[in-house]
Amino acid sequence: MTEVDADMADMDEHIKPLAEAFAGRSAAPAGGAAAALALTVGAALGEKVARLTRKHRRGQPGDSVRDASEHALRAVWSGSIPKFGQDCDAVRAMLAARRAGAGHEPDGGDQMEMALRVPFQVIDLACDGVRALGDIAAMVKPHLACDIAASAHLMLSAADMSLWNLEQNAGASALSREWRDRVDQARRLVAGAHAIHATITRPMRVAPEQT
Repeated sequence: MTEVDADMADMDEHIKPLAEAFAGRSAAPAGGAAAALALTVGAALGEKVARLTRKHRRGQPGDSVRDASEHALRAVWSGSIPKFGQDCDAVRAMLAARRAGAGHEPDGGDQMEMALRVPFQVIDLACDGVRALGDIAAMVKPHLACDIAASAHLMLSAADMSLWNLEQNAGASALSREWRDRVDQARRLVAGAHAIHATITRPMRVAPEQT
């Protein structure tokens, strides 16, 4: 077994417990944590794309943009890692509040604040990541096209899942004006990310028609 094979086998052993946690009987991790995980993987892959693009095009126009995208994507996946545990905590807190209220949905307090805050933050990070990819999409070498598309898909999926989660939680409570504005802001952010995503993945869709 080569060193690379050993590293991959070790990685498999780290992934399996995580998959088992999602498949387990506990309420958490759940959908919000899955969104945070998708964002982490997508942004980390995007950082690799940005770094390799910078390496291949060093000294050509756009160096500062490529550097900024690489740093932005690292900030996204670094920021998304804590959201996994925070979402698990939010799910547990909401369930505890529901049990304490004899089955009624919590309508305020710290539990609902957390249930709204975490998906909003995931949306914010995911849209930052998609924008960073969009900045370098035209510079990416053809052999990285699949990687940038995968990165964009993962981050956009995280944004979409989190928006759905945010809207579901918002619908279960009487929102303050601040949170109504934030939900509207999240919708606009995700709509913008969809538009950028289309420009990133368009070459992947049209290439077969050109051959």
